[in-house]
Amino acid sequence: MLFSILTTCYNQDKTIKDTISSCLNQTFDDFEIVISDDGSSDNSIAVIESFSDPRIRSYRQKKNLREYRNRNFLVENARGKYIIFVDAEDLLYPHALEVFAYYVQQFPEVGMVITHEWDDRLIYPLKLSPKELYQFAFLDNGAFFGGNFTNMLFKRQTVIDAGLFPTNVKSGDTYMQFKLALTESALIINTGLAWWRRSSGNVTEKLSPQYSASDYCHLANTINYKLEMLNDESCPLSNSEIELSKTNMFGSCLRITFSWLIKGRFKKIYYLYKNLDIPLKYYPAFFKKSKHNYFNTYSGDNPMRTVVKTMHPSLASTE
Repeated sequence: MLFSILTTCYNQDKTIKDTISSCLNQTFDDFEIVISDDGSSDNSIAVIESFSDPRIRSYRQKKNLREYRNRNFLVENARGKYIIFVDAEDLLYPHALEVFAYYVQQFPEVGMVITHEWDDRLIYPLKLSPKELYQFAFLDNGAFFGGNFTNMLFKRQTVIDAGLFPTNVKSGDTYMQFKLALTESALIINTGLAWWRRSSGNVTEKLSPQYSASDYCHLANTINYKLEMLNDESCPLSNSEIELSKTNMFGSCLRITFSWLIKGRFKKIYYLYKNLDIPLKYYPAFFKKSKHNYFNTYSGDNPMRTVVKTMHPSLASTE
């Protein structure tokens, strides 16, 4: 089986019918839908069970697992080679899996496919190596990481090999992208395959405290896991690039802190520095403007040109 559509549900009886219908209405048919209801108290289970399609497998959790444990449960129970998360309020356009199938057949070596908005510097599809992914993420304004789950397709085994989604990280989806990019290449394609919605009572609102205005630890949490990746022995960046990445990141954090100080947001500052340690040597980074637009000064082979040459030979010589 090529694809597993993984759906988390929590009190979404008003939207999950449309979600499941959009998944069943695909022009590509080699897929399954695996649904895990995380202890809903509404009519969600009845709506799910109203579908009799054999491509659907559903589970009801006796104990509330919360977001990332529930997602890990789905990954472990999936059968497809590739997984995409379509939560119980999201929609897949009918051509979505057909487009994904075309690209994974053209680029079977990539560990993830990420849909991304228009960028006038790039032509999609764009295959990026781990080094290039990290250069874009840390040394450029146009990082490809951080989009919602419906914008990305993961190779299931790579997620398992990476240890599944962490349950102690606020934004586990972004963490997983950074984690995979340590060793896996990625394919960037144009967006427009899914419709991500946030509605009252959904997984994002109820089970993901990072979206709560009172959660001041999110910035520290994000910086800490980015530091974890930069310090990993598999980090594809050079030592000078790693140092510049840390300087940029800490400098930006310090400037955010200063803006909070001016606005009197002392509680945010307290929680940030309670959970984040900024070495003294990086404090001068407050005065350094981060270096951006890495792609505009790219000194190696243009990653775009390789893809264009592969797929459109007549355009290979175009500068």
